[in-house]
Amino acid sequence: MRKYLSHGAGVDSTALMLLLLDEGVEFESVFSDTGCEWPETYEHLHYLREEGYEITWLRPEVAGTKTLYEHMVKHNSLPSWGRRWCTRSWKRRPFDRYVEKPCTTYIGYDAGERHRHLRDRKGIHFEFPLIEREINRQGCKKIIRDHGIPVPRRSGCWLCPFQPLVKWIRLRVKYPDLFQKAVNLEDMNPRGFTFRKGMRLSSILQDTSMDDFVEVEV
Repeated sequence: MRKYLSHGAGVDSTALMLLLLDEGVEFESVFSDTGCEWPETYEHLHYLREEGYEITWLRPEVAGTKTLYEHMVKHNSLPSWGRRWCTRSWKRRPFDRYVEKPCTTYIGYDAGERHRHLRDRKGIHFEFPLIEREINRQGCKKIIRDHGIPVPRRSGCWLCPFQPLVKWIRLRVKYPDLFQKAVNLEDMNPRGFTFRKGMRLSSILQDTSMDDFVEVEV
């Protein structure tokens, strides 16, 4: 039975990839690209591949669009707090279509994420080696450092509605073009939906800077 790693290009999945390789497990790392990952995530992926780590890079097309941002523009939509259609359409379904079933898929949830749970899907059995080995996030960082690899920032989309305010501030400061794209999406939404509940991104355009925050580990 084939084995896969669902690679998110963050700390936990990178550490899990290294752990599995050290243990001699035969598996395929698979990353599904929304086209809207943080720039640092792409830098980390390119670094890993340049260092010789094999990672399959899926670039799905959804409803005739090649990136999540393009899809939102086309459909005047924003990510949903409840339905999480973006994760389903750009991450889960492309992965499920790609893998050869039946299979085992390793998920990089660390020991501090025991509350998270994935049920097996048709033909896909999930395993959580980091949780089984009691490896927390700091342990994951140690694994990465021990291999001489820079510890990546937390992975995710730059327009994720679940990211904390400090990341929106960071986006505005470091990547103003991307931040403006997110503002434009809110402005053009016909139902007045916003990325953050009760707050429009345009409200942090002028009067907020990174100096106003202690940047959390991201």
